[in-house]
Amino acid sequence: MFFIYFSKTLIYETALRQNRIGDVIADISQSLDSCALKLSILTANLSDNDMKQIEIFIAKFRILLNDIELISYDIEQLKQSDYEDKKSILLINNRWEELLKQTNEKYHFLENQFEKMKFKQKLFDQIYHELNLIDQQIYESTLNKKFTLLIERLEQLEQQINKEFTDDNNNELISK
Repeated sequence: MFFIYFSKTLIYETALRQNRIGDVIADISQSLDSCALKLSILTANLSDNDMKQIEIFIAKFRILLNDIELISYDIEQLKQSDYEDKKSILLINNRWEELLKQTNEKYHFLENQFEKMKFKQKLFDQIYHELNLIDQQIYESTLNKKFTLLIERLEQLEQQINKEFTDDNNNELISK
């Protein structure tokens, strides 16, 4: 990756010295178009209900963010040139900043979704473990001996479910 970027830097430097700034601007615009297309494709295909898919999309967004960051070096070279049309450079830079902002927002949204899913999965696992313990106690003992203990654990479990698995929109249980 470094070699490709280094080669591109040399090509840009040569083009800028030979006053072929239009070629550099066209190449940067093409790179921005390519990244914008990738962002729209990723956004259109986004699935936020499967942990594995979210992990894959997070990785793809990281790659896209890296590609966008690399374009900033090209823009910086263009800014340092003696190109007189600063408005074109400003437009390209604004376009780059907006693309970076949109991609970062999607990336952070996915990261947050993934963390929420991991947290819920952990809670599901804890509840499942508690239910297994209760089930095991029922089979290993008579109900007369440990009936109150089982009721207490079931009540604690119910409270945990009510506390942790409420819908943010209307504060009712999700599983209703």
